[in-house]
Amino acid sequence: MKTIIITILILLAHISIFAQNERSLPAATNFESVRPLGERRLYHFFGNTKEFGTLESIVKGRVQINGRDGYEIEESLVIDYTAIGGEIIINESRKHFVASDGTYLGDKITLGPKDKPEELVLTREDDKIFGFYTRSGNK
Repeated sequence: MKTIIITILILLAHISIFAQNERSLPAATNFESVRPLGERRLYHFFGNTKEFGTLESIVKGRVQINGRDGYEIEESLVIDYTAIGGEIIINESRKHFVASDGTYLGDKITLGPKDKPEELVLTREDDKIFGFYTRSGNK
């Protein structure tokens, strides 16, 4: 009996692996094959069937960061926790930078209320990431 159960489990595992391989996508060769210039994506966040946030992402164009060719992705995030019983609203805008092969190059993130924005700038140099945070004009 144990032999039959083990055989069935092995058979099911092989079927599962085969099905996953059939559904997999080939690796992308460059960024534009996944996100072409000008592409806009809009994501919605829901809690208990009620929308409480959105993330809009747009591929703005090509850039050069520290001598590397890449792309700028402009993103705008709004999370309104008051819609689901919370007390805060988060507004964030960012410029996200990736190399042509998808490698992370940096970010320029603006957060906080519009009258007192704060900024975080992250830059990749080789295998290190450097960052500066600005609040009220002070780094």
